[in-house]
This record gives sequence, C-alpha cells and structure tokens, in this order.
Amino acid sequence: MITADFIGNNELIFSLKRDAASGKTPHAIILEGPYGSGKKTLAKYLAMLLACESSPEVCSKCSACRKILADNSPDVITISPGDGKVQIGVDSVRFVRSDVYIKPNDNDHKVYIIESADKMTHEAQNAFLKVLEEPPEYAVFILLCESSDALLVTVKSRATVYSTERFSSETITKHLLEISPDANKLHADSPDAFKLAVMSANGSIGRALENIEPLKAEQTHSLYMSCLELVMMLRKRASAFDILNHLSSLEQNKVFIDSYLLMFESALFDVMNYKLSNNNVCSFFLDEADLEYVAAALTNTFVLEVTELIESCRYSLLSNVNLQTAITALASELYAMRSKF
Repeated sequence: MITADFIGNNELIFSLKRDAASGKTPHAIILEGPYGSGKKTLAKYLAMLLACESSPEVCSKCSACRKILADNSPDVITISPGDGKVQIGVDSVRFVRSDVYIKPNDNDHKVYIIESADKMTHEAQNAFLKVLEEPPEYAVFILLCESSDALLVTVKSRATVYSTERFSSETITKHLLEISPDANKLHADSPDAFKLAVMSANGSIGRALENIEPLKAEQTHSLYMSCLELVMMLRKRASAFDILNHLSSLEQNKVFIDSYLLMFESALFDVMNYKLSNNNVCSFFLDEADLEYVAAALTNTFVLEVTELIESCRYSLLSNVNLQTAITALASELYAMRSKF
C-alpha cells in the first residue's frame, strides 16, 4: 500500500481519503512542504484514490493503480520545468489548457500534477488561472511547491492548500535506522556525521536519506568542520588575514561556496535562537558546549549584521560577481564587524 511509504501526514491522508470517498475532492489542490517531504507520493496517492477500481483504501493492484504507480496512466499527467530549465513557462500551461478538454481515457478523473508549481512564471500562472476558474468537472490539478506563498494570490485563492509535516530529528533518526543499512553503518562508524546528516535535512526524511549516502555524508561533515572553524575564528577575533586565508582554502567554485555560506547561516541561526530563547534545539551545532561557548561572545547585533552580510554575499555570487573578489570582501567585512562588537 502506497501510504506505507509515509511517516506521519496522517491528518492530510485522512482528508484526501474523506474527500475522495464523498466525491468532494477539490478541483485544485496545493501540496506545500519542504523538499523530500512526500509531496510527489501524496499526489500519486490522490490520483490512485480517484481511480482505484476495487477499494476506497487504494488497492495498488488493480489496472488503474498499477498504471499510476508505473507512471503509465494516460489520465495522470505530470508537468515540470523540464531538463535544464528552472521555470515552468507559458507553453507548458497552454498544453494543459488544450489537453484538459480531452476527456479521460480510462478513469473518471484526469489528474494534472504540476511539480515545482512555485517555479511557474507570472505569465504562466496568469494563463493557468483561466483553466482554474472554469475547469471540466473531471479535471483535478495538484500543485506541488515548497511554499504556497510563492504563488500568485489569484492562483492560491482558487485551490485548497495542504501542508506536509516537518519531522523532528528524533523521528527521522528512528525511521532511518529502521529502513536504511547506510544509516546504520554511518551511525556506527561516525555518530557525528550521522547526526549532522539528520540535522541538515531540515525536517525532511527524503533529504535525510540523501544526506546519509556515504559520499554525501563525508562531504557534509567536511563542510561542517570548515564552517565550525570560521565560527570559532570569529569568536576568537581572528585577523582579517587569517579569515581570508581560511576562506581562500575552501574549494573555489560558486556552488560549494554557496553551500558553505548556507551552512554558516545555520550556525548563526542557532546562536540567535539560543540567545533569544535559551533553546538548544540546533540545526548546525553538534555539541551544545560549542554553541554555549560561541553564543557567550557574540552579540545579537553582530549575529544579525553577519547574517545580512552572508545573504548579500550569496546574492552577489548569483549575480556573477568574481568569486575571489567576493571572498576577499567577505573576509574584510567579517573582520570589520567583529572589531566593532
């Protein structure tokens, strides 16, 4: 049964089952939640609820269910940005608008699963509105996104929004150790690397499963140690030269540096969270003693200003600023800020 793939999301699944059984499934649904939280599987589950020939619980064995599970159903159409593309353009929406008036082949409903719906251009979303306003009675649109706030209000207002769960580190740890040999090996060989893989998943079981892959886990732990080194350098008021030397020793490509800065932001968030709420639930620090040591020396103003600086640096890198220029400026500004506070 497909719901066996889920941990949690019980209320959401109940709502989908109730609406399908009563014939009240909304014609447009937004499934929002972090990457790896099960949105695609939930969308497929809903399509099976609407098509299953033998059971309101989804049998996974009838012809309709098997076709949907194998991605072979002519009545379940997936729309995504496509290879090498970041956004969903108006051409994809025009296809939907023409295809939707062709009646279903096998099932009572025709289901359109729009992946990364928050990546639709404004032009595409406006074009999509026309079919959302007066869809055929058999059409169901399922929009998948990390946050429905990224969609136009006019689109969001015409859909029912469901949110997938964000899981605690304890829940993710328990699940990984139950299902994954890689998780058990990493947990035994390198407890810190395993803990970091779980913490950096940001509540997503799917992302955690990626993080425990041996190469990814090793890279993430190495990245963590480099970030922790910079945090400790700021705590100890290192010189501008030492900070620049550290940043220059990192792998010099923009993707890596962006990942590094993103993880460094997690450290800053932990420090601010600890200082404001005395909450030691962390997304970065593996050792609570390290968090206490760092938080004792960094002021709230410093942490906020550095967070803004990191965001500015990441934006500059995305805007094709020279990498070495950006790193040099970052080192200089970090030193200057630390000198003030």
